[in-house]
Amino acid sequence: MGRAIRERVGKLPFTDLFEPAIRYATDGYMVSPTITRLWAKQAPELKDVPGFAEHFMPHGRAPGMGEKFVAPAHAKTLRRIANRSTGTTVASRLPLCSIINWSLRSATRLRIAPSRWRI
Repeated sequence: MGRAIRERVGKLPFTDLFEPAIRYATDGYMVSPTITRLWAKQAPELKDVPGFAEHFMPHGRAPGMGEKFVAPAHAKTLRRIANRSTGTTVASRLPLCSIINWSLRSATRLRIAPSRWRI
């Protein structure tokens, strides 16, 4: 989905698109009040999804406001995707495939249809 958009209108190399996200995942960031509220709201619904609690609920809970959230598994996953020039899916081999699947389900709930995007 993202690769298709980038190939259609993008100018940067595919790997460059991932650098900010990889940096945030590697170095971490302070969780804002809004993200704290949204994260806490979603955590009960998603805590039993395989991999969610492991990656998104450090210390067994959603991160609190002002806490630093670091996601080394995300950084590793993003590096692997960024370094794939073939466009081959790697989700089946990634520790976060259940989170990716959840993201796709969420997009479906919002009726986001990439094939209908007009750019």
